[in-house]
Amino acid sequence: MLVQDHPYKSPDIVRFLKHLLRHIPGKLLVIWDGAPIHRGQPVQDFLAQGGAHRIRLEQFPGYAPDLNPDEARPSSHRDAA
Repeated sequence: MLVQDHPYKSPDIVRFLKHLLRHIPGKLLVIWDGAPIHRGQPVQDFLAQGGAHRIRLEQFPGYAPDLNPDEARPSSHRDAA
C-alpha cells in the first residue's frame, strides 16, 4: 500500500497522470472534482507540453450528487469509506 506523508499538490497530480500514461495504452478520460490541485499550473503546463495529446480531463460540476457518488453520502460517512 502506498502511503503519502504529505498533502497532495499539483506536481503529485502530474506524477499520477504520467503514471497513467506509462501503464495504460491509448487515450484516457480522467473525471475528477474541481480541487485546486487538479487545476494548478503544473497540471496546465503538463497538458500544454503534450500531455493533452492522450489525456482528456473532465471536471464534475461543483455540486452534483447524481454524478459524484461521494457527494450523495453524508459528510459524516465520507471519512469512513
